[in-house]
Amino acid sequence: MEGGADMDPMPSSGDAPAASLVGSLASFRLADVLSLLAHTNQGGELQVVGGGVDGRVWIDQGELAGSAVSGAQTLTQAIFELALVQQGWFYFTEGRTAPYPGDRQSVASALEVVGPQVSEWHDLLDRVPLDSVVHLSPTPPGSDVQIRSEQWQILTTLGGSDMTVRDVVASLEHDQVVTLRLLRDLAEAGLVVVTTKDGQQSEAPESVSDEAASPPDAAEAAAPANPWPAFLPTSAPSSAPNTPFAPPFAGENGDDATDQSA
Repeated sequence: MEGGADMDPMPSSGDAPAASLVGSLASFRLADVLSLLAHTNQGGELQVVGGGVDGRVWIDQGELAGSAVSGAQTLTQAIFELALVQQGWFYFTEGRTAPYPGDRQSVASALEVVGPQVSEWHDLLDRVPLDSVVHLSPTPPGSDVQIRSEQWQILTTLGGSDMTVRDVVASLEHDQVVTLRLLRDLAEAGLVVVTTKDGQQSEAPESVSDEAASPPDAAEAAAPANPWPAFLPTSAPSSAPNTPFAPPFAGENGDDATDQSA
């Protein structure tokens, strides 16, 4: 399938309603899609598929009304997980309601919390790539070393073996962002060494302020006024097979970025 997304198209026959809006996440960011749906007071189910993720959130009158995303316990965590998918597809089907409605949250407030988290996630991946190898430093960084309890958990997990960052993240119960922060801090302190696949040591990461955004379920996380600036696509996304299109997004030059179903 074009776009590199591993997915099955939504049903377009039988009793199941066809998706009314479809697009590629390589061309449209999730924040833009959610903002559009909220601004136009749409109601229905938004499905995101790609990169091993198949999750759904439900929207009603500009509010998030429910979610079903693996590993996500809150609406903001669900949006965070889906926002990390960059090679995949989104499907919006009007009229579908949350099967297990719970607490509601406005789309705008969720994006204010999640936006900084997505930015931090990509920054952490630049500093501590998931496929890089991490091991204990063979030499102590100094005569006086202070280790926090959560850092000690990572050090004992590593032991004397080499592990990929991905394996460390999978082996701990911490949130992914929290684990990557801890690994970054340990690398800064000289307690662990992070090397790339070819054995080259990763560049020493820069220090990050303690005021860095907290995990995506923290309602009090500080956020800039516009964490995800409006995205203006320059070309139309490749269409998903056997899937109809509905109201188009406007391209940069006023061209339709998606096709409208007959």
